[in-house]
Amino acid sequence: MEREANNASQETELDRTIVEVNEEVNSVTDSQVRGHSDSSINVLISASQFHESMSTVMKEFDDLKARMKSENTKLAESIKAVSEEMSIKIEIANRNLSDSLTKQLREKNESLEKEFSSKLRSEILNLTEAMNHLRKDTDLEVTNLSHSVETVCEKLNDKVNEYMSVAHRQKGFLRK
Repeated sequence: MEREANNASQETELDRTIVEVNEEVNSVTDSQVRGHSDSSINVLISASQFHESMSTVMKEFDDLKARMKSENTKLAESIKAVSEEMSIKIEIANRNLSDSLTKQLREKNESLEKEFSSKLRSEILNLTEAMNHLRKDTDLEVTNLSHSVETVCEKLNDKVNEYMSVAHRQKGFLRK
């Protein structure tokens, strides 16, 4: 209602201004108008026409502001939706990357475990072979040593028997 009063007040002011302008324009003679170039001729409109034009401009400006507000709201909602969508996509991508890296790590770990296990078995086999060879060599050495000890013992036994025989003979000789 206040707006209508302001509009009515503005219209009355505009009517007075237009009337004053119209009186000045009427005082200009045709010869004066012809002396001016076409570009300098002023176009006159009535106060009501001016008021209608201004109302139309204001209405279009208000419509434009409303459309801009609507578009800004839509844009903000769109940005929010895209942001949420991107957050979800980033989370999914991070989860996929994590799963992929975990899978690669497990595969590499299994590969290294197999390789290590294979090398360990090979080393155990080599060590077992070396131990078996050492055992055989030790058994051979023990056998040789045992044979040598038996030989020494037999010779020592023979020498002791011979010495005893000689000692018995001498003792028997001495008793006689």
